[in-house]
Amino acid sequence: MTLALEISGIARRNLCLAALTACVLLTLADMSCASEEKVASPAAAKAAAVPAMHLPKDDYCANIADLAADARYALQMKTLEDLQAKIDQKIVLLEAKRAESEAFLKKRNDAIKETRQDLVEIFSKMKPDVAAAQFEILDVETSASILKQLNARVAGTILNEMKAPIAAAITVKMAQPISGEKLEGGT
Repeated sequence: MTLALEISGIARRNLCLAALTACVLLTLADMSCASEEKVASPAAAKAAAVPAMHLPKDDYCANIADLAADARYALQMKTLEDLQAKIDQKIVLLEAKRAESEAFLKKRNDAIKETRQDLVEIFSKMKPDVAAAQFEILDVETSASILKQLNARVAGTILNEMKAPIAAAITVKMAQPISGEKLEGGT
């Protein structure tokens, strides 16, 4: 079997060599005729153009154009799939970070609510004059947020014990909506 393949390979090689020799001879003959025609009349050479002979090697690019396009397409698809896999991995990581952040924020908000409730209870049990002194030291936003959560009677008593400018600033802050917009009216 190997001998048959070697013989067919040799026969194929000999056939290719014969075809190549014939092509070279035809090309040389065309070149010699063309050079004679150029010497004789250059206008005649333009008028009678001899069609070029297409050899398999001349059509190599045309023959592999579809294969090259398929290879480019396959390479682009593989690149896109790799990028998609990387994006999916990043999305999974981002989702994990988002869940972690949400859990942290929930714990933080719960802690703030508990702390605020504790503060509200503490200030509601304090004597009004002592609570007023504490609120005068605190910033206006904190004082207003705690006083909003107190019983109206207790908050009124504490505000009554405060200095008038501080009580007025806290009252203005308490009157503002949650969004921070100022109420219309007033001076």
